[in-house]
Amino acid sequence: MSAVIEVISPGPITRAKLKQKLGFQNLKEVQAFAAQLGAVQQFRLDFSEIDWLDSTTLGLLLVLRSQLIEKGCQAFVLTGLSDMLIKMIKTAEFNTLFDLE
Repeated sequence: MSAVIEVISPGPITRAKLKQKLGFQNLKEVQAFAAQLGAVQQFRLDFSEIDWLDSTTLGLLLVLRSQLIEKGCQAFVLTGLSDMLIKMIKTAEFNTLFDLE
């Protein structure tokens, strides 16, 4: 199985790309991904390949965010969002938890 989250640029400002919508079956993979990351000040997740979000994807983003905050991450930024994704995120009020670009 290919990784659902691919690191593009590691470091204090880590850039990664979400390769597909997340499902409950990806929980352990998301947890393992967060565990293997080193200290990250800012995490930037590119959504340019994603056209739809569901509650499971949003929930797993919260899992990832929580694990990164425990490691000292100060900002979690969602990038490459279509207008539809921005609308969905704002409807769920996740724009209070994630920075949007």
